[in-house]
Amino acid sequence: MQAEIKGTTMPVLQVTLDQGEEVISTHGELAWMTASINMSQSTSPIGSGPGGGAYGAAAAQPSGAAGPPGPGGSGGGGVFGGFGGGGRGGGLLAGLTGSGGSGGGGGGGGFMQAVKRMAGGGGLFLTRYGGPGAITFAAKLPGHIFPVDIEPDQAYLVHRHGWLCGTPGITPSVALQQTFRGGIYGGDGFILQKLEGTGRAWIELSGEMTSYELPPGQTLLVHPGHVGMFQSSVQFQVTRLRGIANWMFGEDGHHVVVLTGPGRVWLQSMPLEVLAAALSKYIRKDDDATVQSGGMGGMIGDMLRGS
Repeated sequence: MQAEIKGTTMPVLQVTLDQGEEVISTHGELAWMTASINMSQSTSPIGSGPGGGAYGAAAAQPSGAAGPPGPGGSGGGGVFGGFGGGGRGGGLLAGLTGSGGSGGGGGGGGFMQAVKRMAGGGGLFLTRYGGPGAITFAAKLPGHIFPVDIEPDQAYLVHRHGWLCGTPGITPSVALQQTFRGGIYGGDGFILQKLEGTGRAWIELSGEMTSYELPPGQTLLVHPGHVGMFQSSVQFQVTRLRGIANWMFGEDGHHVVVLTGPGRVWLQSMPLEVLAAALSKYIRKDDDATVQSGGMGGMIGDMLRGS
């Protein structure tokens, strides 16, 4: 496996895979790939049945029936059998639980693990890309893409949209704030993905990236959106800034993330939520309502705008 990060402001990650090598990611991270890549979906990052080619896995068959062979591979399971790593005869239940038919077992936690992953910002299914061939992932915003090696005794917590892809030994799940109240009122910055297992993961952080090595007991207060990633040895807590002024006039929220060492912390300068809030002040909110209520005038306006 060879990985190359190309570009500067809007980088892309190109991964070249040999026969038998794979990378996994959540659905929707793909930018482009060669036609020889074998693509399949599973609720588990561990284990997969035989997949078709780039288009073979998408063929829907009745539950329990074998799918037609895709370019470069053998047929999958039923409607959800191939998605669940069930292989032949997997069917709907195998797709949800990760249990397998004769083609190979999904394993690794199945549906409940997938639900936990969704809570952390990922999708219900993980997409597996198998070689030979090349696949490319692109940054969503100007920023940085970089690799991190994960070991059994060293997990990482990443902001919910920060994990691009990883080797099959990576297990993505959710790391919640200690109380549900923090997650409900804190917004996206209070829900983080947890990457554990053994392997290499590639991370995307937006804007400029700054890292700090926190010694034991040292604390850093960070706006939730600017938390990019930190080692699992760093203690994580959400708290409120004291003072009535913060409670009444804190437009960007009066919650902060308290990060306490030991461990390394990576921060991002332009999280998507902060960018969206900054742009919202310059977007006319009455445009959609005007067009919808304008009847024929709205249709003409659409034509003039080319929509």
